[in-house]
Amino acid sequence: MQAETLPIRVIKVGGSLLTLPDLKQRLMEWAGTIADDRCVNVWIVGGGAFVDEVRNWQALHGLDPNLAHRISIGLMSQTAELFQGMFLDWPLLLDIQSLNPDALGATSNVVFDCCHWAQNNVAVQRSWETTSDTISLQLAIAVGASHLFLLKSKSPKSDRVIEAIEDGLIDRNFSSGCTQESRLRTSMVNLRESNTAIELLW
Repeated sequence: MQAETLPIRVIKVGGSLLTLPDLKQRLMEWAGTIADDRCVNVWIVGGGAFVDEVRNWQALHGLDPNLAHRISIGLMSQTAELFQGMFLDWPLLLDIQSLNPDALGATSNVVFDCCHWAQNNVAVQRSWETTSDTISLQLAIAVGASHLFLLKSKSPKSDRVIEAIEDGLIDRNFSSGCTQESRLRTSMVNLRESNTAIELLW
């Protein structure tokens, strides 16, 4: 009998959260609110202060925007490895093929280093209008995820994606990354203040 394949959820940890001294505890408490043995959680981590420094360097020294963006995506490898250092029993995966439900098997949580995949994915536009938000969305679509969670340091003013973009909570390219046909559920969580997930409407 063929083993049951488990649905995938993509969880993006915003880089601004990496400065929290109790990040691991907060993540475990929040993960407990969505615990489901029938799902695989794929964690992706933003660039945080590392990417902020690249932005500063570009502004100071006129670095080519495409190069700056490529370097920033590369830095997500570092944050993924640092993040996985807090959860050593969670595999760190580098190949999108390893996110196939059949390959994941009974694994409950994995950390995905998106660098190689994002830098070679034509759907990921090379500009500062594309951040780890859109990268996580494109990943969720690519692996057929059932739900995308965006863990942030702020709460949206409404449940509308377009308003979250206008308020700067999500990057500008996010709205063009998902079609109605994908039917991907997307929720945002202000992890600094609560464990409540707000489902966003397209």
